Amino acid sequence: MVQLPLHHQGGLLFAEISGQRWLIDTGSPLSFGTGAPSSLAGKPINVLPILARPGKPLLTGPKFAQGLGIACAGVLGMDVIGQFDWVFNATKRVCRVAADAIPLSERSLELRQEGPLLSVPGRIRDQERHLLLASGQQLSYFEDPSIETFAGAGKVRDFNPSFIGGWFMADTYHVAVAFGEGHAADNLRCGRLPPALRKDILPAGSEGALGAEFLASHFFAFAPRRRRLAYLTTGD
Repeated sequence: MVQLPLHHQGGLLFAEISGQRWLIDTGSPLSFGTGAPSSLAGKPINVLPILARPGKPLLTGPKFAQGLGIACAGVLGMDVIGQFDWVFNATKRVCRVAADAIPLSERSLELRQEGPLLSVPGRIRDQERHLLLASGQQLSYFEDPSIETFAGAGKVRDFNPSFIGGWFMADTYHVAVAFGEGHAADNLRCGRLPPALRKDILPAGSEGALGAEFLASHFFAFAPRRRRLAYLTTGD
C-alpha cells in the first residue's frame, strides 16, 4: 500500500503521483496524460498519452488541463483505478492505494457494474435510484423531472471535455439521497446534465451521477474489483 497526497481543487479530486497531479475520474473508462508512472503500489500500469474518442477530437493531458484551468498531468480513469483498492480522505488530504484487497465492513455498499464503470444504489424519496460514480464531475446529477420539486441551490458551472467548449451551467437543487443502512442521508447539490452530455456519459439504467463533492464529503474505502464502497470512520 502507498499513501499519496490528495488535493481537493476546483471542486475535484487529484492524486499526486511522483510530483504530478492526476484527476481521479471514476466516470472515465480510460486514463490518459503526460509523464505517467509505469507502476503504482508496486503494480505495472499503462496510461495512454492521448485519448481518442469516437466522433470527438483527440485529447491530450496538456489540452485537458488547459480546458479545465487547473494544472494537472492528465486523468486517471477506471482502467487504472479499477486495478486497486483505494481509501479517500479529502479532509486529511491523503489517499491510500493498495494492489491487495483492503478489509471492508459488512455494511459496505454493493455497486452495480455499468460496463467498465460502477453505479451506487441510493434512495430518493423512498425510490431506489442508481447513480453512476463519476468523480470527474464536480457536481452530482439526478436525471428525473422531479428534481425541480426540491429546494433550489442556484446555478453552478461544471466541466466535461465531451461537452463543446468543456464548461456548462446547471441549475442545481438540494436532493436528499440515502445510501445503505445506518447512514444519514446525504444532502447533495444536484443538477441535470445537458441532453447531449447525458447520452455521452450516463449508461442506460443510471438515473444520475455522483460527483467529486460526494467523495470529498466522506472518508471512503473504494474496492472496484469487488464492486464495493464503504464509509469509514477515523478509527478504521
